[in-house]
Amino acid sequence: MSQMDIARKMIKSYVGESKVSGKDMSEVSHDIENLFKGQFSSQVVEDLLGEMLEFSSSEEDDLEHHYADHFVRGMLDVISDPDCMTREFDANDEDFDVQDATRVFQKCKLLVIRNALDMDFLHEYKKNFTTYIQGIHHGHISSTGKTTNGEGYFLQEIDHKRWEVLVMEDFAHPDLLANENVISILSDPRILGNRLVLHSLGSALAEPGANGQRWHTDDTYLFGTDSFSNNGVGGHDLPSYATTMMVPMLNMTSDHGPTEFCMGSSFLVGFDYYDVEIKDSLLRKEYNDYLELELKQGCPMKSWRSPQLRFGDVLIFDYQLKHRGGPNHSPDMRAVMYMTYSRRWYKDGNFVRDIYESEEDEEDEEEDEEEDEEAKEFENMLVPTRFAIPDEVREDYYTMEVDTRLEDIKALFSEI
Repeated sequence: MSQMDIARKMIKSYVGESKVSGKDMSEVSHDIENLFKGQFSSQVVEDLLGEMLEFSSSEEDDLEHHYADHFVRGMLDVISDPDCMTREFDANDEDFDVQDATRVFQKCKLLVIRNALDMDFLHEYKKNFTTYIQGIHHGHISSTGKTTNGEGYFLQEIDHKRWEVLVMEDFAHPDLLANENVISILSDPRILGNRLVLHSLGSALAEPGANGQRWHTDDTYLFGTDSFSNNGVGGHDLPSYATTMMVPMLNMTSDHGPTEFCMGSSFLVGFDYYDVEIKDSLLRKEYNDYLELELKQGCPMKSWRSPQLRFGDVLIFDYQLKHRGGPNHSPDMRAVMYMTYSRRWYKDGNFVRDIYESEEDEEDEEEDEEEDEEAKEFENMLVPTRFAIPDEVREDYYTMEVDTRLEDIKALFSEI
């Protein structure tokens, strides 16, 4: 081994020990110059020191790559942040700020906006949706069919007394789906970007007596559960790529079983959080305490958030945020419309067929040049949307008169 190689090893070792002890690097440089004085020129010693400092930093970065400290700190920051745990916005407030709402969603992955939708429109929409549900129940609309995405159903019982019902394309109204404040937030480049699309439009129904759900996310992390170990990416390292917006069809109370959210859980994705290394010993203890509660409760209670939405409110949450529907102890049918928005390239792994971007022919684009720009944007947003295609829709469905409130429907699908 040459004298130069020996010097490199000594400097590397000394630099590493000095970093651990917190010694000032100017002192380290002075010590090394004295150590090798007379053996090498000042320039050679300076070059060796610079080389080892750069190597040490690179090695340290590689080591840090294996620790999940910043994910855990992010999760703990969320559950101690009032913006994430309690804050709500009101679209009728003169001080309502879209940029502030965007910032809150970006860090918390959940946003509540009160009075977001026009009430006259929403009452009419609810009336039409009630007709749709009654039409299915009474056979005016067949309960069998498919979706525009290729699934061989458009309604399904996802749990005892819980149903997911997709709606037909007639229900794709811009006042619901392209609300100015909502789209301004979601189209921010930090959220979904300005080429976002609507992925699904439907309703989650919970009959009276429905049990609470298990904690779950809407899809797995983009690069899988081994993303952090394989790619060094997890948690909030990536911006949102899919979100869900909820619009209640009634004024929710605790008896209705409003959706519960496990705040901060979106930081703990992309890796097995029971088998991850934490460098900071104090942080490791706090994380172990969190995991102990997570094992018992599915989500530690200190992380729970369950806003009671009212008719006209909206709630937006990220696909990676754990959540569950609560038990419905009320006498009402709990109906919540949901819309899932995503980046145009996103493919939801829950469904049969991938949703691909539809490229329009240049000729079609030329023909549509005079079309209203907002209408074109709305149409483009709906290109990949999952809509219901029932096997049959009878003509008398369109003339049905329904005098039953949606909330008063008890066991709508018991015969399906």
